[in-house]
Amino acid sequence: MLLDDLQRRLTGLTVLTPGEATTPGEWTERDDQGRRKAKGEQGLGAYFQHVAPAGYVQLRHVDVFDATDVVDLGRVNVEAIAATLPAAQALAAQIRNRLGGRTVQPTPYRYVNELTDEQDGYTRVVLTFETRAIGV
Repeated sequence: MLLDDLQRRLTGLTVLTPGEATTPGEWTERDDQGRRKAKGEQGLGAYFQHVAPAGYVQLRHVDVFDATDVVDLGRVNVEAIAATLPAAQALAAQIRNRLGGRTVQPTPYRYVNELTDEQDGYTRVVLTFETRAIGV
């Protein structure tokens, strides 16, 4: 599966699957027994502070527009989300390097473009890759 391959290539980074998209916003600080702390921190800012200080990668579902046994063409958005613009840009650079490949080491992902969205408390860089069979 493509999402499994993305996770493998992004090993070492905090990577969330499409089903985990709300996890950072719903995150709550817990005690050693897993109970919510009465005055514990919560939300996206606390997630950045306690879980992912360098930011996290949010994977999205793959939009496949030509799937056969031989070729799997489509687009996938991979988001770099961090507390600051520099941190989001640094995370996005790591994603591009790990997925984009080089001519001598092609990958099934071709970098297409990116969009930066700065909000109060976080920055999101959405990287778009075309998915393809090697050699296509």
